[in-house]
Amino acid sequence: MRAYTSRNLSIFFVFIMMFMLVSWQYMFIHSVSASPTAKMYVHPQDQTVSSSFTVDINVTDVTDLYDWEFKLNYSTSIITATSITEGPFLKSDIGTLWVSDGGDFIYKVFMTDPTQTVSSWDCGTSSPFGVEYVNGYVYYVDYSTDYLYQKTLAGADVASWDIGDYSGDPYGLGWNGTHFLIADRGDDKIYFADPSDPTTSSGFITYTGISYVESVTFDGTYIWAGDTGTDTVYKLTQSGGDPLASWPAGGDPNGLTHDGTNLWVCRAGYIYKYSEAGSLLETYTAPASASEGLASFTGPRSTVFYNTIDDANGHLNASATIIGDVPGLTGDGVLATISFDIDAVGTSNLDIHETILEAYDFSGDKTLDHITHLRYDGSVTTEGLPEFPLGATAEIAIAAVVIYLWWRRRKTRLYKSPTHLSSVP
Repeated sequence: MRAYTSRNLSIFFVFIMMFMLVSWQYMFIHSVSASPTAKMYVHPQDQTVSSSFTVDINVTDVTDLYDWEFKLNYSTSIITATSITEGPFLKSDIGTLWVSDGGDFIYKVFMTDPTQTVSSWDCGTSSPFGVEYVNGYVYYVDYSTDYLYQKTLAGADVASWDIGDYSGDPYGLGWNGTHFLIADRGDDKIYFADPSDPTTSSGFITYTGISYVESVTFDGTYIWAGDTGTDTVYKLTQSGGDPLASWPAGGDPNGLTHDGTNLWVCRAGYIYKYSEAGSLLETYTAPASASEGLASFTGPRSTVFYNTIDDANGHLNASATIIGDVPGLTGDGVLATISFDIDAVGTSNLDIHETILEAYDFSGDKTLDHITHLRYDGSVTTEGLPEFPLGATAEIAIAAVVIYLWWRRRKTRLYKSPTHLSSVP
């Protein structure tokens, strides 16, 4: 009876252990398949060098990164830190959209999430339709007044021009690098206007098969126009004639802009992102229900970058923070690059510690939230002769002394040589 009970207990414990093992594997697999954990690491992690070298401090799998910091220790008997430079990740280009609304407002949003209004301002006119960004200013046309308006990015008045002499229904506005492109829905023309005097047209172009041009933009080579009569977006030359290509917009293309790669279309309270071939990439709810015009601007973020090097103790630290109410960065990138000289043959650890990754909360409290992450150290092995450990001047002086001593020794030998004695007849 006792043996039977003992055997049952053994079987029971084995069962429990197998159950725990399977459960642990299940939880482990599911934890691995969950959202990846952000990482900060030295790259390359290990390397062998014989001259000056650099390492990057990289980050992966971050979301809305707004702020970072790290410290790094190294062996001063092996290497010397010479400089720290900010990496490109936080300075990556940020895309901005300005959305004009038939209800007298212009909204600023970011391409990363056009559903969130960053700022807005009242135009002071009744029908701001076509809108464009040019050299730090927002311009728009108002079809009810037949005027072109220039505003600061905060909405302050700068200038205005009466364009009614040539455009009685200005619905769309673009910029080709030298001239405004004004799309007139009434006569199906796109007018060119010199910014020095937009009250007079510099000419116009027409296109085959386009009936109601309400939006216009420029991609650096071609003009793109939105036709609300056929609900079609057209690719056009700057000289007029037949369209080069076209695709259906799925509704009225009231506003149109090009971000350097893709096209954005707005209509009926929505913003759509398309490829140049017409493939729908994204759909967003617009900040205004009567979205009539779009402008885009892409520029680098501004950051505050701070760094120090304490080469006497083998410590350095660096940090960077984005300036302004702009979205953080998501994905992978280089935070900083560190340059070193070698002083001796050996191996030095590159230990990063006190690391900080933070995301900015735009939901209302405007705070920085800690991003959970892992960190990975690196190391470097130096080989060959040290790189001028005493400095270039000392190296030259030592070389000069060695050459001098060699010369003196050789001169002495030559003086004592019998071949230099006069022969006796």
